Amino acid sequence: MTSDNVVRASRLRVGVIGAGRVGSVLGHALAAAGHDVVAASAVSRESVRRARLMLPTAALRPADEVVAASDLVLLAVPDDVLGGLVVGLGETGAWRPGQIVVHPSGAHGLSVLAPAHAAGVLPLALHPVMTFTGRPEDIDRLPGTTFGVT
Repeated sequence: MTSDNVVRASRLRVGVIGAGRVGSVLGHALAAAGHDVVAASAVSRESVRRARLMLPTAALRPADEVVAASDLVLLAVPDDVLGGLVVGLGETGAWRPGQIVVHPSGAHGLSVLAPAHAAGVLPLALHPVMTFTGRPEDIDRLPGTTFGVT
């Protein structure tokens, strides 16, 4: 196997649910690291615009379709929506064993992802110590940012 094949095989299909200020920047960073951002969910007009600008390879889809298309799902939604979203996706049967689900919420640890974990999903909470503006400058600031990981 050539090194190019190894790199290609190690890429994840990434889905971003919540293409707001945080999701669009973290999704862009994952794409810059070589992963394939295949789908995104955006609700507001501004989030749709941001997704098209910063996640140009992502198809805009409903949340359950984003999960279905992805190996790694980034849940970058408001803190008060996160728990209900994880439960709702579980109730629709969206989670697959072996998927990775990540949230960057500063208000939650891993416990909010328990319903996904019960379905065989690998949970991860990343807490970037950075204020996100949702503008392209955030992409340049991200490499020097400290993250808490749980």
